[in-house]
Amino acid sequence: MDLTVFAGIAGFDKSRILQEFTRLSLKRHNYPEDLESSESRKFIRYIKFEDELLGVDGSTDMPTFLDKPSLREKTEVIERTFTEIGRQIKSDETRHVFLDMHLSYFRHSQFTPPLLLANLRELVPDDQTPVKIITLIDDIFVIWQNLRKRETEYPKTSLRLREILSW
Repeated sequence: MDLTVFAGIAGFDKSRILQEFTRLSLKRHNYPEDLESSESRKFIRYIKFEDELLGVDGSTDMPTFLDKPSLREKTEVIERTFTEIGRQIKSDETRHVFLDMHLSYFRHSQFTPPLLLANLRELVPDDQTPVKIITLIDDIFVIWQNLRKRETEYPKTSLRLREILSW
């Protein structure tokens, strides 16, 4: 097994791009393009970290999770999420794991880091497992425009250009 972490910031539509990339990879290697089929998961297991985190925590969405006042509580949920993902991929026999996540969350001018190297150990069975981290980025103005279009879906999440740049 190898692990590839695909990271990027909000406003980039990274998940859609990564899901399409995964489908194309499956097709190229003669697997069904359905990301959830057991046959496809033998070759590539696509995992969206935020979906798993919400499942572990029970929050309805990421802004609700990030609004928790306690950094300790958020960190504990993140650690439990890595443990759960690790349990899932260790029970599967898959060649490639694609983990779709953000390297940091930004809410109310506060950063919350979901990826700590200690947590990554939950996903990597041994020192011989290849791990790659790929960061997908876009132009800051494009991201800003995309986030502005989504403000109705995520109220109170508007970001200024300088906040996006620091993120």
